[in-house]
Amino acid sequence: MTWLRELPLRLVDVVLGREGRGGGTGQKGLGRGDRARKVRGSMRVRPTRIKLVRGRKCILVDDVLTTGATLSEAARAVGAAGGVVCGAVVLAATRPPAYAVLRAASDHL
Repeated sequence: MTWLRELPLRLVDVVLGREGRGGGTGQKGLGRGDRARKVRGSMRVRPTRIKLVRGRKCILVDDVLTTGATLSEAARAVGAAGGVVCGAVVLAATRPPAYAVLRAASDHL
């Protein structure tokens, strides 16, 4: 069922005009600040899709929420295209990387 896990990313890639460009963001192991810097300015609604977004209420879909950097960038891109983000759906959530490191360290005490 790998295709099901990849579906939200593919949908975002189609709307934001990123299909065929490798998809994954390679953020595993990055902290909150590094993730935000990596995705800042990386998304846009493709010009041929702006009419579909402008003035519409939009719901963002993300496969895994870690720091929120990807959702934040997607919301910025949708807003820049004239869309109104009214919510988000997240299929899974993890602890932010910094929390996981602190937790792992305290487990060894």
